[in-house]
Amino acid sequence: MAARSHDVAASAGDPGAVAGGASRGRPILADLTSVRPDDALPAFAPAEVDAARRYRDASRAASTRAKYAADWRAFSAWCRARGHAALPAHPGVVAVFLFAEADRGCAPSTLGRVLAALGHHHRLAGLVAPAIACRAYERLETRGHLDAMLARYSTLRQYLPAFLALPFQAAPGSETLLGAIEILRALDAGTRGPLTKHDPHGFVQADWRAHLITDDKASGELDRAIWEISLALAVRAALRAGGLFLAQSRDHVSFWNLIYDKPKWQTAREQAYQRLDLPIDGQAFLGRLIAEFDRAARAAERGMSGNRFAEIRDGRLRLKRRDAMAIPRAA
Repeated sequence: MAARSHDVAASAGDPGAVAGGASRGRPILADLTSVRPDDALPAFAPAEVDAARRYRDASRAASTRAKYAADWRAFSAWCRARGHAALPAHPGVVAVFLFAEADRGCAPSTLGRVLAALGHHHRLAGLVAPAIACRAYERLETRGHLDAMLARYSTLRQYLPAFLALPFQAAPGSETLLGAIEILRALDAGTRGPLTKHDPHGFVQADWRAHLITDDKASGELDRAIWEISLALAVRAALRAGGLFLAQSRDHVSFWNLIYDKPKWQTAREQAYQRLDLPIDGQAFLGRLIAEFDRAARAAERGMSGNRFAEIRDGRLRLKRRDAMAIPRAA
């Protein structure tokens, strides 16, 4: 019986092509992702398929097979720790795993090899065509950071409502964020409907906005998870910059609360100088410093007459002898 077309694709589609980078004309990734996994190929005799497999196996070095095995073990362990299926793996799971590896410092060439290893094991199981694994890598490039943040959304939801219940205030220019916080409070309380494109969303990262509108674009609803994660990141940035603040906080206060305006300074000035033990009159303070310096200089001059090592001559400090202590010849 003739072999199925995906067996031929598994035999001929060497995953090393993904790790090899780009051809002269265009990236190999773009070439592969243009292939649909369900494209039909002519049927081939089993002997022809076996010959293609033997050629593939012979051309792949033992070291490469060992690296593929290590990559597969690492991916399987990562999936088990998070309750994901490693075989078959959802493209989103592969994308988040590759993002985690990149964040850990893996080079692009290493990520390509890891991707090739995952595709290799899936093809051995007859589950996916090479293009599926390549599309996972393409997803990583286009929305890998977003997928990683969405994977942490449930953890964020455990703490964000209580955090945003704090009495934030907005500096001029940050009122939109304060309005978005009020919207999220209403969503949590169940007193308003879903988010729409008319709600504030300018704080969403530019590369995330293409994914913000839900699949039902006619309704104009926004993806709450993406919107809420973006709001949390924007609030963090605003707290650091002073755009949002807590009036009673010691760390996150308005910038203008840290400085005195002119009327307030006139009221607080005298007490501030008293705490520092400084005269309010600057000229009087300079006069006091000059007098103290003069007294110290005169005291030093009176003491120099009995000094065996130094003297003041012609207004300069001079040494009476080269060394303060006699140095024995033996030294």
